[in-house]
Amino acid sequence: MQQQGPDARSPQVVVIGSINMDMVARSARLPAPGETLVGEAFDMAPGGKGANQAVAAARLGARTAFVGRLGTRLHGAELLEALGREGVDCAGVVADPQALPGIAVIMVASEGGENSIVYVPGSNAMLSPQDVQAAVGLLQAARVVVAQLEVPLPAIARGFALARAAGVATVLNAAPALALEDTLLAQTDWLVLNETELAELAGAPVADMAQIALAAERLRARGAVRVLVTLGAKAPCFAMPLARSICRRGSSKRWIPWGPATPLSVAWSPAWRKAWRQRRPFSWAWRRPRLRSAAAACNPPCRGAAKLGA
Repeated sequence: MQQQGPDARSPQVVVIGSINMDMVARSARLPAPGETLVGEAFDMAPGGKGANQAVAAARLGARTAFVGRLGTRLHGAELLEALGREGVDCAGVVADPQALPGIAVIMVASEGGENSIVYVPGSNAMLSPQDVQAAVGLLQAARVVVAQLEVPLPAIARGFALARAAGVATVLNAAPALALEDTLLAQTDWLVLNETELAELAGAPVADMAQIALAAERLRARGAVRVLVTLGAKAPCFAMPLARSICRRGSSKRWIPWGPATPLSVAWSPAWRKAWRQRRPFSWAWRRPRLRSAAAACNPPCRGAAKLGA
């Protein structure tokens, strides 16, 4: 008997996260305290770490759904339409007519590119475990569930628990850096963070690769299955339970430096190890469904850096 897979219409990636309206004002420089400047330009664009991840995953070809809470008193319809135009399924979005959406007010200096941001979470801060529970069908039909820390931790924990119960992989982008309970880390298959976030969460210095490795191991010891630390142009690094499997026999090395952050580098999985052991081409591993879905979910930071906004 042929084994049935997920419905072809089911999402491959589900993002639990924030959606904001970014309001961007440009001037030659940033104003000093109490100073008023005449600006050069103003723009408004949909944003939020969660929405950005969902859009990027959809643009990479993954069937993507979004779970969040959106205040519709102002800009709500516009934000939903923007996600819909990108092909993101918004069935998991709870509309709140009494609340405002998240708002990011951003000032950008055209000389030097410095910026200053005030973020008001709005309805993002009201996302509840019950809101996430209502999207259980989406979460348990996915291949990977992604979250960031712009929505309440109890909502993320409920989403990850539902995903794990169905064997769905979980990815937590630990930005902005917040204190995390070990129970949430234990529900996280991939913990993705930068050096600053790593230092804050692990409570350890990260001045060099050895210190970064030790700090990441602290988070793994608290429950995270895999820790990925992004190092910008230098290279991302991986701390994995089975990292020895790709080193020479007898080696004690547990960290694998990689190249620039790409969908391949951020989606290392057992499929890659199997390809390596069986001397298969990496294109074989890339054809594994879960790997491609994880890549689509994790790659947004690469694309989001080119976008105006928060």
